[in-house]
Amino acid sequence: ELARLQAILASLPQHAVPLRGCRSGAARVPSVERVVAALHRACLEYPQCADELRALEVVHACLDLLFFVDHSGRRIFTAARGTDRALRRATLPRDLGNDALIALGFGPARVNKAARQYEEVCERFPGYASFGCGHSLGASVIEFLARWAEARPGRVVFQRIDLFNPASSPLRRLMRGSVPLGKTELHAHRVPGDFVSRFHHSLSGSKHVHPRRPCLSAHALGHFLPAADNAAVAARAAVAECVAAAVARVS
Repeated sequence: ELARLQAILASLPQHAVPLRGCRSGAARVPSVERVVAALHRACLEYPQCADELRALEVVHACLDLLFFVDHSGRRIFTAARGTDRALRRATLPRDLGNDALIALGFGPARVNKAARQYEEVCERFPGYASFGCGHSLGASVIEFLARWAEARPGRVVFQRIDLFNPASSPLRRLMRGSVPLGKTELHAHRVPGDFVSRFHHSLSGSKHVHPRRPCLSAHALGHFLPAADNAAVAARAAVAECVAAAVARVS
């Protein structure tokens, strides 16, 4: 199911954000390598989607967006980052500003830059079908990016977008100029009890309500992810502990 793949991709943009506390220049910039490593881990954690994940190439990474390309299927996947839960210096001011705009009923400001990057990637891969996904703030970015593409002749329109617990505001319905997506297949996914997506309103598309999983907050992206291979997750954690212990002994 495409929604499961989209949910996994929506979880990956956080890995491109510069690491907290790192002093090296490479660690302070958005990193394709960190995203590729996260993509490889996802193949192990979600074996039911491993074939599709292995087919993806990371073609661009920045603070807010990731672009993946499936050359065999001639598909572009755009994944937008949601609000950074780690509150890192590189993201916090911009995230708070965009969240405030959405709360007031406006679109996120980062869509302007996202549109330029989206256009550049689409020009590199002419004829590829386009798909988008995002969680929370990232879902709002994708939705407004889809509206931007449809409103401009000649731009590559998204074939489908999946929005997971999209950020919303009761003030949005009062804004003028909101038009339904005419060419993009929109799927809005939410969990009962999630306040952030409670007021999401779209004039088009399908709405999907997912059951809440225990031990997760209502807003968590984890509700939409496929079941993980617990053995692979445990093995990865064990390897990480061994590496950390070895590094501690050396230093």
